[in-house]
Amino acid sequence: MDLKDRARASLAAVSQAEGAGPAPVVVRINAIRSWMGIEDLRACLALGDRIAGVILPKVDGADEIRLAATLAEEASSSIELLAIIETAKGLAEVAGIATAHPRLRGLVFGGFDLSTALGCAMAWEPLLHARSVVVHAAALAGIDVIDAPHAAIDDEEGLRDATKRSKALGMTGKAAKDVR
Repeated sequence: MDLKDRARASLAAVSQAEGAGPAPVVVRINAIRSWMGIEDLRACLALGDRIAGVILPKVDGADEIRLAATLAEEASSSIELLAIIETAKGLAEVAGIATAHPRLRGLVFGGFDLSTALGCAMAWEPLLHARSVVVHAAALAGIDVIDAPHAAIDDEEGLRDATKRSKALGMTGKAAKDVR
């Protein structure tokens, strides 16, 4: 059993963990264009209402949102979707992605991978236009938009500044980075 299979197998246990509290479980899966992404989504759907949402990475087009939504509907699931915009193609297609299906509840600005795709620094100014495009698409669709995590986990002042800028731009949240 490889690591991906073990992760899927442990998903049920995590979603039922004692003391997990009332917070909804949202799972980031592999890209839905891959067989691993399809298997990940199927594992989430098999758990019914224990999984509230799925984060779809590297979304390049509206067809990916519609595919995930169709699979959820076929499974009679109420699962919600979030799409990470982290490729140049995804950025170019973001308005169509944002309006692809009512099950899509928000966009996540994937600044780390997007900065690599664009060949720019992972900093506010070089990514301002891209952030603005994603905010505009989310506003058009009436959905949330979550900014990328702050890169320096030990920089509390920088985090505050980045969060204020994100909010001023129209973003409704900020992602957190797992530091394990």
